[in-house]
Amino acid sequence: MRRRTTTPGGRLMDLHTAAAYLGCSYWTLRDLVLGGHIPAVRIPSPRARDGRAMRRILIDSRDLDRLIERWKEVDNSEANPT
Repeated sequence: MRRRTTTPGGRLMDLHTAAAYLGCSYWTLRDLVLGGHIPAVRIPSPRARDGRAMRRILIDSRDLDRLIERWKEVDNSEANPT
């Protein structure tokens, strides 16, 4: 039986590892990818002569880091008293 790892080992991650990195479920991450919020990396299949990509979807860890920075919430109530 193949064992899945959830620790990032390189720049590209599968959906399970990327979901663990973000702290969300596989299905949430999959929906974010399908909705265009997170770009997917699709490696061309070496066997397909017509340029088709492999079915495996990979996520770039740099894209996840940018997403985290973009989605951060900052409490500005103390910085800008009214």
